[in-house]
Amino acid sequence: MSHLESEVNEQLKGWLQAISEPFGIDHVTLRRLLVDLRFLTRTRSGSAYRVNMERIGEIEAVTEIEPADVLAEIRIARDKRKRRRATQKRR
Repeated sequence: MSHLESEVNEQLKGWLQAISEPFGIDHVTLRRLLVDLRFLTRTRSGSAYRVNMERIGEIEAVTEIEPADVLAEIRIARDKRKRRRATQKRR
């Protein structure tokens, strides 16, 4: 079942609202990570998303992970990407 980007955004915003304030993670960053990790797939246009059923076992396996730990890792990865881009621009 496909979901429009706006539907995915609303679901992620709702989830993040309760836990992410101290981490500064937004729904766009989280959605991008889920695609990068292949937990979500998207259409070529990026307008619709689908849970990658090939990874559903992994998704179910992580249900006991502490969301705050995940968000902290996302923030670290995002900051590393920003530093890397800044370094590349200076070259």
